[in-house]
Amino acid sequence: MKSIRLYQVPSSHFCDKIRWALDLKEIPYERTNYNLLSIIEVPNNKNGNSFQCDSTSILLYLDVQYPRSSNSLFPSSPCELRQQVIDTRLRFDSELGLYVRRIVFVQILNEHPETMSILFGEKYSWAYNSNDIRSRLISPFIACFMIASFRLHRIREEQLKEKTRKILLDVADHLRTNDCLVGDRFSAADLTFCSLIKPFERVPRFINDSRFRISLTHSTKLRSKIFKSR
Repeated sequence: MKSIRLYQVPSSHFCDKIRWALDLKEIPYERTNYNLLSIIEVPNNKNGNSFQCDSTSILLYLDVQYPRSSNSLFPSSPCELRQQVIDTRLRFDSELGLYVRRIVFVQILNEHPETMSILFGEKYSWAYNSNDIRSRLISPFIACFMIASFRLHRIREEQLKEKTRKILLDVADHLRTNDCLVGDRFSAADLTFCSLIKPFERVPRFINDSRFRISLTHSTKLRSKIFKSR
């Protein structure tokens, strides 16, 4: 099997979905750090299109092109269940993913703005050292870019957190009586949810709240269970 090239933003929880899917399906791949969205380059694609963009399109592509892999991300039948998986993960992407990213960025900017240079860490080793003069000089510019790009200055933080709490509580209620988010097997819905909430490991307000414990530990349990069985 020829290797796929993944163009990624290393710190992106959206890109984490693609890495997890590739690992889960045991598809060999090489990483190239990128500054925009996740893209995969497929060698010798018969359809003539070597690139697949956006995490939703990539997950669907991997499931179709690598059907013999041991783990399917989207159930082939019934059609209603497959569509439910697609709808659930699209909702997580359009709501939870954006909420988590903004909440985490706001917390970092409020508490440790000098650490923003870490976004350049894959390219420059000094970026991991917040005391380095270069990190101190570049961090304010990165912070301004983040504020403008994600409109962080317009965020009503409590309103955003309340929407996030509702999603986490709904998921927690479901997981009390179910092992997976859609149907009785791991799917792209679980993969998406687990990847998108990963940044909350750095947000005490959520990680220390017992109401969300089931939701936030769902990722750890699934990763351990799935990769241990390989």
